[in-house]
Amino acid sequence: MADIFSRISMEQVLLAACIAYVIWYVLMHSQTVRNFLHSDQKEGERTYGQAELSAAGERCEKLFPIVSIPFQGMIFQRGMRVEVHMQPYQVIVGELIGMNKINLICIRTDSQILALRLEKIESMRCLSE
Repeated sequence: MADIFSRISMEQVLLAACIAYVIWYVLMHSQTVRNFLHSDQKEGERTYGQAELSAAGERCEKLFPIVSIPFQGMIFQRGMRVEVHMQPYQVIVGELIGMNKINLICIRTDSQILALRLEKIESMRCLSE
């Protein structure tokens, strides 16, 4: 057996290592390449992230059942587009989903769904009715 390995040159070992690396790379990245090739979606078709966001929004409506939210003398309703100013200089613009019994309000922005403590909100104003 030692005689077999003595006949293999260093160039053949390097060539075998390169071929093994290429095969490994193709196997590990074939799913990425397949997703890239099939990523062309028809216009109007929802992506996975949008579908998940809308499903999470439906669950949030159940978790945040209070539809009328009194805040600083104004009443905000579910579905209103609001602008919320938080304490550490954050501004959040989105659709109001609701409130729960522990004073958390839920807001759906374009890219995420947020649960905010009512105590940490400095101001809130309605952008549309």
